[in-house]
Amino acid sequence: MLREALPIAWPSRDGSSVPFEVFTRADVFAREQEAIFRGPVWNYVALEAELPEPCDFKTSFVGDTPIIVSRAEDGSLHAFVNRCVAYEDKGKPDLAVQDCSAAIALNPTDAVAYNDRGVAYEKTGNIDGALADYSKAIELDPSYRDAFANRAVLYDHKGDKERAIADYRAALAKNPAPEDRKDIETALERLGATP
Repeated sequence: MLREALPIAWPSRDGSSVPFEVFTRADVFAREQEAIFRGPVWNYVALEAELPEPCDFKTSFVGDTPIIVSRAEDGSLHAFVNRCVAYEDKGKPDLAVQDCSAAIALNPTDAVAYNDRGVAYEKTGNIDGALADYSKAIELDPSYRDAFANRAVLYDHKGDKERAIADYRAALAKNPAPEDRKDIETALERLGATP
């Protein structure tokens, strides 16, 4: 920690060479987050065209802060800090469950809130609650890849091979990122199934 408090030695005054630690030090990262993304500044969160219909939503980040942008039934747009995920990331799953539950109370059709609460439940050890929430997220949004993948992992851990394989395949069919695709394919191979 003391190393991070030391000033950074710049090899030249003209900025033509940047020391590697500018990109790796936690104190520099924290200052950048504060200066660029927090305070009285505007941040891009979404294009209006990305949310054409009432109840449409997208998740994103402003710096390292998770957000949700949604279109209300009256057509207005709203952006919120996704405290549920923020609490999960800070290792406070009980608070995450509370915030996700509050979000669900406000919008019972929010598949993201159910999925996020499922993750929080999982971290508290409430596996049945997590499974129920992943299933509800899938019911609300049958294209929700993360909910399928999350539920697959729980079925896999519970030894429910058939359901795990079905959910892994459903997640795979929804074009995951390359690193997620590899993880899913590895899980299917381990279970003796083909993608």
